[in-house]
Amino acid sequence: MKKIKGKHVLIVTSGSSLKKYWDKIKLFIDSNDVITIGCNAINDFLIPDYHLWGSSRRWNKYGKKVSEKSVMVFPPDTKQSLIRKYWKGSYKTCDISKRLPGSDIKSHRTIYHYFKSVGMVSILWAYTKKASRISVVGMDGYTFYPKNDLKSESNSQHCYGSGFTDGQDYAWCREKDRRNEKIMKNLYNYGKKKYGFHFQIITPTVHEEYYDPSILDIEEKYMGEKISKKDKTLKIRRKGKFKYSQKW
Repeated sequence: MKKIKGKHVLIVTSGSSLKKYWDKIKLFIDSNDVITIGCNAINDFLIPDYHLWGSSRRWNKYGKKVSEKSVMVFPPDTKQSLIRKYWKGSYKTCDISKRLPGSDIKSHRTIYHYFKSVGMVSILWAYTKKASRISVVGMDGYTFYPKNDLKSESNSQHCYGSGFTDGQDYAWCREKDRRNEKIMKNLYNYGKKKYGFHFQIITPTVHEEYYDPSILDIEEKYMGEKISKKDKTLKIRRKGKFKYSQKW
């Protein structure tokens, strides 16, 4: 088993940029001594060193494609009977006790409930495993492309399927991106303060503040509207509180 401690870790999430820029990403992997952490449904492109799953729903849908060469990593509440549906070997549990500012056990039972993003869970997990550098690909955001592009299926939210693959409408996706932007800032600052370095996203993303286009030499820019913390028009509330899908 490859060790994460002291290594450059590449988090591979399932945004559509994974498919669009796979040649550049593959060259980056081959040219650098990286440990890969794959998130959810990425096996059509990569057999990762570690394969971290964001939910039982994703595992139940895509787990049949996993490789025995990867180390499986599951949320702490995943039922063993479900794990054994596709996986007979040993596995790890991503049960992170460290909590970011704004996250507490009362409001967010686990770190998964706080992030609601397997990519960000993977980043924090890599930090706790003492990675020396963390890069991320495929973390596009749900609204990197304009609504009409997704509706016409000329672009997609994920590397699989086409168009609206998240299962929610554009306004819901905008709100999830807005929320993720706020939490990502906490994670970005926490990583620097606690572990001495920032993570970096190296494929096009709605989260432009954390994107370094020079690494893979990609010119594509964010095509949607800027995410604003003051954006009230796209918030959808039920009984005064926004409720998020568990489909991540």
